[in-house]
Amino acid sequence: MILDRIDKLGRREQVMLLVALVVFGAFLVDGMVVKALTRQLRRMDADIAASASRLRYNRTVLASTDEVRREFEKTRGLLGSAASASAAGDALKGEIDEIARKTGVLLVSMDQKETRRVGTCEEMVVDITRCEGDMASVLAFLCDMRGATVALNVDRLGLSPMEDGRKVKAAIQLSRAFVIEP
Repeated sequence: MILDRIDKLGRREQVMLLVALVVFGAFLVDGMVVKALTRQLRRMDADIAASASRLRYNRTVLASTDEVRREFEKTRGLLGSAASASAAGDALKGEIDEIARKTGVLLVSMDQKETRRVGTCEEMVVDITRCEGDMASVLAFLCDMRGATVALNVDRLGLSPMEDGRKVKAAIQLSRAFVIEP
């Protein structure tokens, strides 16, 4: 039926119809196949670019691992290490007790606060709510804490004279960063 009508057309009209069908088919193939492939190729190019960027970053990190290890070894002594947070707290309080005994400071009250996460380390806070001694002993106590085996930070310090005038009482908050050993 349609083929009969096409046969009745002249040679020129048949060629034009064929050209129109070829152009229509090309548009159809372009819309369905080529554009879908192009979208997928663009998506793949973006994934490749992102992977290449991650690879460049990872290579940079890998190239600096030796330098990071050297720096870590230099600063390792500044951070304490312990098997657990409670072990770190016990060690810290023991060290404070030893320094107080050595300098002649009387620790009246000392409390350990909860540890808190600071970056890749844990931070232990000890609150000495009251300690007593003469001014030279308290100052020696503070100086010895700064020179402890692992760095201690004095976060808060309050000094006030006692009734007799020769001694002082102090309230000190100390902290120390440490790494939990695996």
